[in-house]
Formats: sequence, C-alpha cells, structure tokens
Amino acid sequence: MTEDRRLMTDDRRQRTEDRRQRTEDRGQKTEDRWQRDRLMSERIESFRDLNVYKLAIELQQEIFELTKRFPKEEAHKGCANDATVPELLRPDTG
Repeated sequence: MTEDRRLMTDDRRQRTEDRRQRTEDRGQKTEDRWQRDRLMSERIESFRDLNVYKLAIELQQEIFELTKRFPKEEAHKGCANDATVPELLRPDTG
C-alpha cells in the first residue's frame, strides 16, 4: 500500500511540475507576442527608420574606420564607384 501511495505522490508531483511548465510557457509566449507587437507598432516614416538602413550606416562607419589605415594609394583601389552604402539602399525617388 505504501508503494502505491508513493507512486501516486510522484505522479501528482509530476503533474504539478508539468502544469507549472505549461504556465511558464504560456507566459513566455505572451511576453514574446507583446515584444513582437511593440516592434511592429513602431512607425516608419522614412527609409532612415528601417533597421537595415541603420545597420548599413554602422557598417559604413566600420569600413571607413578600417580603410583610414590603408596607404593613400590603396584607399580607392577596387571600388566600383564612390556611392556610399546608404546611398545605394535609398529608394529611387526620381
């Protein structure tokens, strides 16, 4: 009889733990949904508000800082044109 009781107690503990885990999972899903909704609700008024544009600006700065160390004669070697990354990403308004 005590063995049956121990098994019932273990089973009850497991069900309680499973319930707790499902509750945590639901909470995480809700938090994820709030985060997604907050990100989606940010107003984009121009291309400068786009994350890809902001990342391109950061990348351009990193490249600029790296190429400042190049010798003067190497600075523009291999460049197809003088357009900057943000200029290349800017939508055609013409």
